[in-house]
Amino acid sequence: MAKEAKIDYDRENDILFVHTKEHASDSIDFDNFVIDYSSRGMIVGVEIMKASDFIGKFGLKKSFLEEAKAASISVIQGKEYALIKILLAAAGQAREITVPSPVPQMVCC
Repeated sequence: MAKEAKIDYDRENDILFVHTKEHASDSIDFDNFVIDYSSRGMIVGVEIMKASDFIGKFGLKKSFLEEAKAASISVIQGKEYALIKILLAAAGQAREITVPSPVPQMVCC
C-alpha cells in the first residue's frame, strides 16, 4: 500500500528527499542513496543524491523534480532487499521511479 509522502528537492545540491510522516530511527547509506527506517524496520524515507542523474534513467528531467508537488512511497520487501517505488506528481502528470535497497539486519536486545 502506498503511503503519502512529503517531497523536497534541494536544487543547489541536487538531492531529492521523500519522507512519510513516520519518524526515522535508523538509516542505511549506499551508492547515492540514504534509506530511512522506523523502529519497526519499515522504510519511511529516501534521500537521493545526484537526483537529476538518477531520474534521467527513468526518462525524466531535472525540471520535473523542481516542479514536483506530491509523492507517495510503496515498498516491496523481501528478506535481503526492498524495492522502493516512489510516485512523483508534477505539472499534471505522475511518474514512478524505483530504488533498490538492502534490508538492514535488525539487532535484537
